[in-house]
Amino acid sequence: MVPLHSNNASIHFLSSTLPLSKRLKLLAPNALSSISFPQILHGHRLSFFSNPSQEFNHNSYFAEIIEGIPSTFWLSRVLHKVPMDPKFRKKILREILDSDHLLHCQTTTFHPKPSLSCLCTLCGEPSSCFHNRFCTTAE
Repeated sequence: MVPLHSNNASIHFLSSTLPLSKRLKLLAPNALSSISFPQILHGHRLSFFSNPSQEFNHNSYFAEIIEGIPSTFWLSRVLHKVPMDPKFRKKILREILDSDHLLHCQTTTFHPKPSLSCLCTLCGEPSSCFHNRFCTTAE
């Protein structure tokens, strides 16, 4: 139930997961025994496997995810565990991902991120990222 326009890096960070492409790269070396190649390909290496002389650094994938998270994300609450209750989970994740911007934005056309032309319907001030936290007239 995550909005499609949510930042992928933020979602992977919150769920402690890796993107599928990265996960497959991690799993591929262990799956080599199940792949059989013709003798003519002896000595060749598949392009998505790392160089055998280089050590695989798992932390680089997590660092890449953290670099992809927008700085405004760090203004949100700290979530140690995703709540089990669906209603609370939806509410808190929409708050953390700032998915409710369109509810209080005067711009009625879809836009995944706040722009300079966004104004709050409640207070009339510019509606930037996480504006609902700082809006003086929000409930």
